[in-house]
Amino acid sequence: MTRRRLRWLGLVLLAVVLTLYWLGRGPGRVLYTGGPILTMDDANRVAEALVTEGERIVAVGGEAELRSEFGSGARVVDLAGGALLPGFIDAHGHFPGAGIYSVLEDLNSPPIGDVRTLDDLVGRLRVRATRTSPGGWISG
Repeated sequence: MTRRRLRWLGLVLLAVVLTLYWLGRGPGRVLYTGGPILTMDDANRVAEALVTEGERIVAVGGEAELRSEFGSGARVVDLAGGALLPGFIDAHGHFPGAGIYSVLEDLNSPPIGDVRTLDDLVGRLRVRATRTSPGGWISG
């Protein structure tokens, strides 16, 4: 092999090793402090701090204790008084309703919609009727 190819092979191997090392590290350790940690356990305990490694919660407890045990090398996130609720991604949602108003007329009253009177409701249905095939259903 020529020197040029050996250098190229060395660079490729170095890149592979560094990539594998970086991927193996994962997102790392994170210490959350500075706000109430709502544990959502059966006792509804509120903690001062929480530690994650990757996607897993590894410790919940007092801030001083967790800083002592896990703080070295951890990224610290100050919640600035905000609450942390582990596990919530979407606390409330109606997935099937996301596109429902493409087939239904929105007849919601405030604060969700703007239908305030029976005349508003009938007017909405009249407008929908102009866009509906003869004999077709109108729903709201």
